[in-house]
Amino acid sequence: MPRLGDPKTLPKANYAATHELLRAYLLVRYRQSGMKTRVLNVTRQTALEKANIHNKNSRMATTTLRKALDRLVAEGTLERFTPVLPTRLHETFEVVLAEKAVHALPAEAPSPDG
Repeated sequence: MPRLGDPKTLPKANYAATHELLRAYLLVRYRQSGMKTRVLNVTRQTALEKANIHNKNSRMATTTLRKALDRLVAEGTLERFTPVLPTRLHETFEVVLAEKAVHALPAEAPSPDG
């Protein structure tokens, strides 16, 4: 079996980045919701847990969460999210998944001739 690539260029296998964990959670939530709407409401506590953010300082936790959300917007997973993130664990904020992130194109479209 050939190598995946130069070992120095491969990401570490012992962890996933915060934004990757958050992306996975949001896409699972979208599928669990029946894929009816791209708008999801997420509690601060759930977002922090799913993104593996364990900052003791709540202001730093908010900053880390905002950076992860900003990165998901930049990568095209999210269209937008609530500009002011909640400060209490039980409060919710809204994220809107990008259309291209949730509507995957088929791998091979059938030809019109059959």
